[in-house]
Amino acid sequence: MEKNKKLIVLGVLALILIISGITYAILTWTSSKINIGLTSNCFTIDYTKGNDIANASIKALNESDLISDNKYLEKAKVFDSNLKNIKSSIEENGVYKPFYVNYKDNKYEVIIGRKRLRASKELKEENVPCIVFSVNEHEELLMLLADIQDHKEVNMYELSLILNELYSKYNYKLKQLAILINQSIYQVSNILNLVKLPYEILLDLGNNLTSYGICKTLIYAKPNKVMEYYKIYKEKNLSVRDLELLIKNDNKNDKMLNILVDEDNLTINLKFENSEDLHRFLKKINK
Repeated sequence: MEKNKKLIVLGVLALILIISGITYAILTWTSSKINIGLTSNCFTIDYTKGNDIANASIKALNESDLISDNKYLEKAKVFDSNLKNIKSSIEENGVYKPFYVNYKDNKYEVIIGRKRLRASKELKEENVPCIVFSVNEHEELLMLLADIQDHKEVNMYELSLILNELYSKYNYKLKQLAILINQSIYQVSNILNLVKLPYEILLDLGNNLTSYGICKTLIYAKPNKVMEYYKIYKEKNLSVRDLELLIKNDNKNDKMLNILVDEDNLTINLKFENSEDLHRFLKKINK
């Protein structure tokens, strides 16, 4: 009996906490500032709204084809293999979870729900539910970032695309980005540099066919050897550590120049393997 009373009390307290949390979230969301951080595991930031995001409207668009893919994430293609379960759910239950879309220049662009949108289009779904926002590009990027960070498995290619936009277009510093995604500056630098890898590797990363650890390692390989290392990794099923050692040893053996020291005349002679290495060296020291 005593045990049951304790369970009832705990249940009531839990219910009160849930209701309080929802009420607080609503009040925060409709305030003159969007505050993402006090209750979010994604990031901490305050910024003044350009448009009142609480004025979002709920609509049923006649056709899913009216909604375009997100311009920031469209490079991160979605493979058919990732849509099987989503399609099955839609065929059985329809599209019951609304898409978050941005309405701009008389066009609808998806913010949240890219995979479900692709599946809906292939199934030719009509009357799809949408929550329609009208936000600026900066706000849209932050919404994308919040959504990606909420996933159990973060799509690192999508994350890299978003962070690169914030870094290059809105002049975010590495430290600011590190705070946004709760990672070290070193990790942020690695994530930003992912986009420099060949597109084939990035597609594999975005569709879980390779790991972030492998891609992070490939960043430190010579650009003209990246695909060669990637093929070796796939053929031999190398671990991240094995790939690191392979690249490290090759870099150590692949000398760019030979240094000849003449202590008597207090001179150093640099002999390069080729003119390309020479110009690369000159470019670095003249920065």
